[in-house]
Amino acid sequence: MLAAVLLGMHAFYTYGVVVPYAKADVLESLQLVARPQPAKVYDEVPRNLAQTVAKPADLEQIEERGVIRVCFQPGEYPSAYYNNADPPQLVGFDVEMAHRFAQRLRLPLEFLPANGEEEAATLLDAGACDLYMRTLPVTPRRTNLFAMSAPVYQSSLGLIVKDHRREEFKTWDRIKENEASLRLAFEETPENVALGRFHFPNAGLLPLPSMEDQRRILESGGEDVDAIFDMAEEGAAWTVLYPSFSLVVPKPIEFMPVGYAVAHGNASLLTSFNAWLLAEKSRGTVDALYGYWMLGEAARTERPPRWSVIKDVLGWVD
Repeated sequence: MLAAVLLGMHAFYTYGVVVPYAKADVLESLQLVARPQPAKVYDEVPRNLAQTVAKPADLEQIEERGVIRVCFQPGEYPSAYYNNADPPQLVGFDVEMAHRFAQRLRLPLEFLPANGEEEAATLLDAGACDLYMRTLPVTPRRTNLFAMSAPVYQSSLGLIVKDHRREEFKTWDRIKENEASLRLAFEETPENVALGRFHFPNAGLLPLPSMEDQRRILESGGEDVDAIFDMAEEGAAWTVLYPSFSLVVPKPIEFMPVGYAVAHGNASLLTSFNAWLLAEKSRGTVDALYGYWMLGEAARTERPPRWSVIKDVLGWVD
């Protein structure tokens, strides 16, 4: 009887019970760790700012204005996105860092959407926003657009692929074997075009104008492409939302520093920001926020199952 009961329970939980997928719920329910600064979030850049011909404001002018304006990349999981609160709140690693910096300056915030680096550079140069708080790889080419901050953390290039194909992308050598037949999508920026041509010179490259285009590919099952290349942290978060995909970081892993951006010539703001960033890194604040937003450590105190970029998605640790 005991054997029969155990076999019956095994069959019931194997075939009769479907465990709901909860990792996406955890990611979309996250809230800011610290008390946020007063902030206004715009769905689009206000006309008076979009048409401004002013110069970038230095730190003294920002303080006289009484508000700091931050450009962000909409829909960038887990860095800047709307959670499932009622009403939805703008959250994420980059958003939290912006609140922390504004708190240090004792200023309220205005968040302005910037769909891509070119638009962000235009808004920075025109003085419409003061900082572009989206973690970007610090490269010589990118400094043509911005003045880059000191590194915030180290990241690496990852590939979002169908889960059953992840072994094909484990190493750069394996990718090279089939490169000529690969179709690779990526966010359309001059830097990403150069990055794609460097790493995948023989592959077919498909530029994506926006994050919504990437979302549509994932929602459709990714039949039109073989992989999407993205920074590891962002790519891993997308696979949490779309669990039929996996994030693979080809080996040997190539790390690169990532930072934020200000307009060229805005030395006082950049110096102040770098000094604040150094202090926050020394206190361990940046590492703690990285753990919360990027590594899924927030879920340790929550009931839903814990998701972890490093352990569950990248497989770097047991």
